[in-house]
Amino acid sequence: MLTKKKIWVSVDETTDVTGRFVANVVIGTLEIDRAGEIFLLHSEELEKTNHSTIFKLFDKAMGILWPEGVQHDNVLLFLSDAAPYMVKAGKCINTLYSKCIHLTCLAHAFHRIAEKIRGEFSDVDKVVASVKKVFRKSPVRIKTFLNMTNNEIPLPPEPILTRWGTWINATLYYCEHFSKIHSVIQTFDDDDAASIKTAKKYLKKSNLPCQLTFIKANFEFLPRAITFLEKRGTKLSDSLKIIEDTKNKISHLKCTKAIPIVNKMNDVLDKNSGYNIVLKIYKILSGVVENLEGLPEDMTNDDLAYFNYAPITSVDVERSFSIYKNLLSSNRRRFTFENIRKYLIVQCNFQETQNDSELMM
Repeated sequence: MLTKKKIWVSVDETTDVTGRFVANVVIGTLEIDRAGEIFLLHSEELEKTNHSTIFKLFDKAMGILWPEGVQHDNVLLFLSDAAPYMVKAGKCINTLYSKCIHLTCLAHAFHRIAEKIRGEFSDVDKVVASVKKVFRKSPVRIKTFLNMTNNEIPLPPEPILTRWGTWINATLYYCEHFSKIHSVIQTFDDDDAASIKTAKKYLKKSNLPCQLTFIKANFEFLPRAITFLEKRGTKLSDSLKIIEDTKNKISHLKCTKAIPIVNKMNDVLDKNSGYNIVLKIYKILSGVVENLEGLPEDMTNDDLAYFNYAPITSVDVERSFSIYKNLLSSNRRRFTFENIRKYLIVQCNFQETQNDSELMM
């Protein structure tokens, strides 16, 4: 089925609960008129993680896909995170797969921008972290909150820093409900918990409401942008429009507080060499540019047509790790890795088949 298909490849690694280094290889077909199919091709336990092991894993996976001879010219896109060893692996891959563009995940790039925003507003971060602790495992305080707010607003959110954009969403909640949160926290005794004392200390800071307003006014769009980029089946033009719109919105911020955030955005995009290449391909596809300068020398004009639905994030391989971690539960740790691999590939690809069927209904 994939014998003559143009494909993209995504590789990522994780450490599981037993301490193993596990790497997954996800591939997808590149189609001209629609989003392609996605498969978990291979999963492997690595002795260590570096550019060399990632390169060998990539090449081995292509041998599994094309056992009668690897079709190097059909691999057009490699997606990964921006870890230095992945960047170095991308350069090694390009020596054998000369048409392959290495694009580091742009959802990761936006996450790094969101993390920079969090770092620039430490008082806000203290409030978000301490208030969520005030209500954790405390039914009495939760009941007080619900009574004082007449059940009209939800409990303060608990952002998960590994889930992109959740911290900014939490700050939007505090911006909208600041006075009510402040009133509830003031009713609690400082001696009951250290988190109460910390929350009170930072909630009374005079600059806090202004900082929350600034974040809401200038960065509210960022979590939505990340969510959009995580979607499957998106046209390249739509994904790149989100990137460029975000870049323009942040670039226009001129205040002192925003300068480190603007610099961070420029840094993560400038270091992503594949981004400018993919952006150039999009401009060719849309008729804005009519030359092939700056593209891989071996890439043909026919290859470019297959980028209409090319992904720009590595979220698909990360989804495979979520399934992996569900398989390796506390009562399944005696699974051999070979059996885990078989279960994982079946489950991931079975889910893809179900998703494709639902889209066709």
